[in-house]
Amino acid sequence: MNDFNIGKVKALDHLKDEFSKIRAGRPGSELLDGVMVEAYGSPTPLNQVASISTVDSNMIVISPWDKSLIQDIQKAIQASNLGVNPVVDSESLKLIFPPLNEEKRKEFVKLCGAKAEEAKVSLRQLRKEIMQELDKNKKDGLLTEDQLKVEEKKLQLDVDNANKEVDSLLSEKEKKLMTI
Repeated sequence: MNDFNIGKVKALDHLKDEFSKIRAGRPGSELLDGVMVEAYGSPTPLNQVASISTVDSNMIVISPWDKSLIQDIQKAIQASNLGVNPVVDSESLKLIFPPLNEEKRKEFVKLCGAKAEEAKVSLRQLRKEIMQELDKNKKDGLLTEDQLKVEEKKLQLDVDNANKEVDSLLSEKEKKLMTI
């Protein structure tokens, strides 16, 4: 069962990370966590080549430490599908996020639902792998029929609880998205 707990933690952490990239209101620097900049010949996380600050309720300012990277940062942001084009000046890049309207909020809710479903699929796949391992152990004589049934019930209970956690995270994110 330890394998399931490790997989569950990974799936839930990934879901939380995906949810953090979907803004509910004020944009934060976490929106840029996955942005990789081609800097000095290798992909580098944006936060390692620039300072990122939230100026007001709809703007993020990116100030590169090496001004020669401004164009590379601009390309990386455009490639990241954030839905905004950076405004570039000689010292920094500004990302201006429009306020979320009802339509955009509903679109983000759908996206969150898809991410939650991906997490559930991952949990089901993990359950399938563990079930195959349990069946193999039964065939090898390491488990009796009764032990197998007990382990399968425990595993299903763990999967159900993990799915409830996914639903809870989704519900929390939807609530944040739909609150103006």
